[in-house]
Parts: sequence; C-alpha cells; structure tokens
Amino acid sequence: MSGLDPQSGQPPASAVEDLREEVKRLRAANVAAVESADATSRFLAHVSHELRTPMNSILGMTRLALATELTAEQREYLSVISDSTESLMTLVNDLLDQAKIDAGMLVIEEIPFRIHDLVEGSLRGVQIMADHKGLKLQYERHPDVPDLVAGDPTRLRQVLLNLVSNAAKFTETGGIVVTAEPSGNGNGIRFAVSDTGIGIPSDKLESVFEEFRQADESTTRRFGGTGLGLSISARLVSLMGGELGVASEVGVGSTFHFTLPLAAAAPSDPPTAAGTPGDTAVVWLTDRYSCSDELLEALRERRIVARVCDTVDTALTVLQESSDQPAAIVVALQSRALDVAWELGRESRGAPVVVITPGGQRGDGARCREIGIAAYLTGPLAPGDVADAIDAVVAGVPELVTRHWLNERRRSLRIVVADDSATNRTLLARMLEQRGHCPIAAADGTEVLDIIEGEHVDVVLLDLHMPELDGYDTATRIRAMAGDAATVPIIAVSGSVSEDGRDRCLEVGIDDFLAKPYRPEQLLAIVERLIP
Repeated sequence: MSGLDPQSGQPPASAVEDLREEVKRLRAANVAAVESADATSRFLAHVSHELRTPMNSILGMTRLALATELTAEQREYLSVISDSTESLMTLVNDLLDQAKIDAGMLVIEEIPFRIHDLVEGSLRGVQIMADHKGLKLQYERHPDVPDLVAGDPTRLRQVLLNLVSNAAKFTETGGIVVTAEPSGNGNGIRFAVSDTGIGIPSDKLESVFEEFRQADESTTRRFGGTGLGLSISARLVSLMGGELGVASEVGVGSTFHFTLPLAAAAPSDPPTAAGTPGDTAVVWLTDRYSCSDELLEALRERRIVARVCDTVDTALTVLQESSDQPAAIVVALQSRALDVAWELGRESRGAPVVVITPGGQRGDGARCREIGIAAYLTGPLAPGDVADAIDAVVAGVPELVTRHWLNERRRSLRIVVADDSATNRTLLARMLEQRGHCPIAAADGTEVLDIIEGEHVDVVLLDLHMPELDGYDTATRIRAMAGDAATVPIIAVSGSVSEDGRDRCLEVGIDDFLAKPYRPEQLLAIVERLIP
C-alpha cells in the first residue's frame, strides 16, 4: 500500500509523529474552545448579575411606592419610572439573549405547557397599549390544536410577545389577530400574528430580521426600538425547529408567521385539570390587570378554575346563561372596579364578589360593606392572596376580606435575607414585612451560617454572588449542618439566570430560584409554595 514502509508494512515514523502532533493540536484546540466557552459563560453571568441587580432595586422600590397612598401626580411620575425601567430591562434581556445565542449557550427546553393560556397571556402583555390606542385584540384558536403540548413555553412566549408588541407599536387603528392552527403537513402548529398597521415595503422585508435594523430609519425615530427583537425572535424560532416569515403590504398591515413541531402532551396530573369535580369555578372579569398566566396556573393548583371575561357584557352573559352558579365572581379592573362589581353582584345569584384593583381610595372599605362586596384586595398580589381570598369568601366569612385580614391570619415566617447590597436587603425586607413576615438581614454567607446556627429560621433567601462566601458555598454548608437546620428551604436570588447556574443550584441543595428583577408576588409565591 502506498505510504507504508516496504519492510515493516507500517506507516513511516515521520507520519506517525505528524499524526501524534495533529492529535495533540486538536486536543489543545478543544481545551481552548471549552475554556473560551466557559469564560464567555462566566462573563455573561457576571454582566447579567451586575445589570439586573440595580434594575431590581429601581423596579422593586417603585412598585412598593406605587402600592402606597399617592396623589394622582405622584402615581403618574412613578408609573413613568416603572414603565421606563421595564423598557430598559427588555433591552438588557435582548442584548444578553443575543450574546447567548451567538455563544451557542441558549438551551431550548421541552416541557408540557398549555398553549392557549400562553397565547392569551401574550395578548394580555399588550392590552394596556392596545386599549390606549383603541385596538382590538383577538385570538383565533383552531379546535384541532391541543391545549397541552410539549415545547419551550418561555421562548415561545418571548417570540409571541415580541411579535404582538411590535404589531401594537406599529398599528394606530384596527386590531391584532393571533392565530394557532395545525400546520399544512400535520407535523406541528402554525402561529401567525396579523395587524392592520403601517406595513413594510417589499424591498425591506428581508432586512427586518437583521440585527439592529428596522424597515426604515425614520421608523426608529418615530416608534423607537433597537431592531433586536425580530432578529432574536427569528433565531429563537430557528432553534425551536421553525422559520419566521413575514407577508406585508404598505398601508394595509403585516403578518408574521412560523410553524413549530409541537406535539400533544399527556396531562401530568389529570385530577387537577380544569373542570373536574371538586374545582372551585369562578367568573373572572378583567381588563387584563392582575390576570397573568402564572396567576391562573397557581389558582388551578389550588383547584380554582377561572372563566376569564374581558368585558362587562360578556361577564353578564355568562352569569345569566350559565346553568351552574359560580362559586365566586372576581372583578379585576384598574378603574370603576366597585361600580362594576355592584352591577355584576346584582346578577350573581348569591355568589360572593371579590374586587382586585391596583390602588385603593379612602372610603372604599365602607362602600364595599355597603354594596355587599365580600373581598377587596389592592395590588401587587401574590397568587396565594387571591386564592386565600376566594377560599375565604366561598367559605362564607362574614367580614370584608382584605390584605390586612389575610395577613393577620397567616403564619409569620422568620426569613433570612442574605445579600451584600444594602439596597436589595431593604427591598426584600419591605416586601416580606408587607406580607407580615419577619426578615432577618445578613450581608454575607458567614452571617447566614451564624444566624441559622443560633436561632430558628423558616426560609433563607440567598444571593448567589456575594463576596467571600458566595451563595453556592453557603448553601453547601447549610446542607451539611446537623439537625433541622440542614433542611431549611433555600431560595436563590440572582441576576444570573443561566442554565448552568440553575443546575448548580440544584446540585448544592437549593430548593428554588428567583431571577432579578422580580415582582413582590413572584417572591411571595415561591415562599408560600415551599412553606404552605
């Protein structure tokens, strides 16, 4: 054979040496690539944490302030701060997602989720903007699309929310329609987001998916935005096994569409599915305030199933035509909540009425008692607040159920709040105190260990990126303690939300994870899930 030594029949020594050198080179290149990927991962985690931590403080303190008694002018100023910070956080998330995708570090999950709830939740995300413009939002669901599918709900929600947000931004009159239907070949689900907006010129259609590009530079000046959203959405759809496309006509509108290979999933817990015997059925009227996917899912876990209505007329029709009386009526509105609650209460056939509204006014409690409202809750609320209030009024509690009433009857937990940032410690402490819990501050991991060894605590909130003894090492030492201290529930709090970080949390015995920035109701929901 050519290239072999004629006497030994083996490759010449020089060829063997060359091969060894090539193998060595490839191994070194592989090690360098792994080290580079690890360095990129650490860098992104650090940047994510450093950006999200101050954003968390700004958003958190603003939300706490919005929950107090304010003048109309003060509420307007704080709302602008909150909205602007949310916009900045969206930009930060887009940039971090772009970096993760470029580094090949973004992982697509495959878990069961309710597809219709997810789509409706995406529409709720732009309801306020749509109401302000007078736009109609509509979801057209094909009957053959299963309710429960397997895929990545977080990334699908991100794509849909980006598409409907863009549609709302570029549409001044008319409306937005989201459709979900079986794909033409039957191998997935086709999604489409259509609007009656300004449209895109035909020669600009391909460029809308490029990074930092919009169809027209004047569009950026008029409507704002970085041009990252569609680029990231296209790449996410590709990672999920689809392709994002667009059809558009200037002055008529645009339709963005994609097909994903989502298959029907079997329910993991059939007894708690909506509509099963033993569920508490409620009619829920909302203008999209306080009606998130997370809230509805948390209510389902408590066997409370909401029939969501988005207009007073729809709610009245449901009450008048339903053969079964609902266990309760929930009115979750930003304005005129008490007036609407009184109107629905006349058609309730004795069902108690729960009112949820962002901020209360002096005298609301007296008026609630006067018109027969059973519960009056002001936001922000954890899912447990709403579920507890519904359970209380269904049980026939004779007095007005309020947040104060609920807090007085709850167990006060001793919760360690560990963070090297004094601002974040204060923020967490105020959120917990509003709930009636007792926060215990710790500036580092060593203080956490001293507190747990010296006194009883119910929960530990642990920032992962503290100096000296970080959250991971602190959790490891807690789990190695003797007695009950080793089993205390630990919640990690961090601005770094990488998959590796979450996996490491599980490895060291951390029970749950809270990503910055977070809302008070998200924090409280996790605490209440771990300590029912």
